[in-house]
Amino acid sequence: MSDVTPAFIELYRPANHAELALLRPALDDAGIQYFVKNEFATIGARAATGADELSLMVATAHLEQARGLIAEILLAHSGNRHARDQV
Repeated sequence: MSDVTPAFIELYRPANHAELALLRPALDDAGIQYFVKNEFATIGARAATGADELSLMVATAHLEQARGLIAEILLAHSGNRHARDQV
């Protein structure tokens, strides 16, 4: 077992918690390491601290896999052919 902590990079900014709820099960099932920056910040706290919106942070080792997976999900739920460009 390695003691190295993976590096994370921002991959996508979900529009809201509902969109995040669409993405999370697929990322979990694929074994992709991620966390959501500002997930628990309330609107008031965001305004007071200047915190940005939700930000999906993915381990760099899983970046391309996660990018493809998220693009597929966005395409399936939005019908937007340009979903891949959003990720």
